[in-house]
Amino acid sequence: MNLKQLLRTITPDAYENLKYAVETGRWPNGVVLTPEQRELCLQAVIAYDLQHHEEPDRVGFIDRGRKAKLGRDPAPEWQNLELKDAPKN
Repeated sequence: MNLKQLLRTITPDAYENLKYAVETGRWPNGVVLTPEQRELCLQAVIAYDLQHHEEPDRVGFIDRGRKAKLGRDPAPEWQNLELKDAPKN
């Protein structure tokens, strides 16, 4: 299954479980994630956010608008994030 197929199957509840796993390093049942699982979960959360949430509601959003208007902390240059399919074992 590639990332696009996975994103079509993620429900809002599954998204919340993935987010919890990334935040805590554990699945909701308490099992610890491997570093690879955590990375893949984070990729899925970011990709899901891009498809289903407005920018201010996405994971990791930082509102720099107010500070930028005050002349402090200018907004950084944007970089494209390239998501790769998980390696096949």
